[in-house]
Amino acid sequence: MEKLPEVSEDIEYVLYKDTKSKDFVKTVDSLMKFWAEFDKEQPGLSKILSKELIKFKKSGEKSAFLQAAWIVYRSLQVQLEVDNLNKDWEL
Repeated sequence: MEKLPEVSEDIEYVLYKDTKSKDFVKTVDSLMKFWAEFDKEQPGLSKILSKELIKFKKSGEKSAFLQAAWIVYRSLQVQLEVDNLNKDWEL
């Protein structure tokens, strides 16, 4: 079984860049694009998250749940890209 990448703390800067745009519309567009791609790339996981999401009644709870899911998935995604680049460059 292939192991998930170990996420470096440095990935935090990429996540921060993804969400801390001074342009609110750009940030929202970026997150909407992420979730649309996520739904296409991970339909099974998307359905699992959707089923869990409906258990939360308050919008703040839903937002926190989705943010946590985004942080985990995006961190793994970015770390995999970094690991592949390091492998390609033999670092």
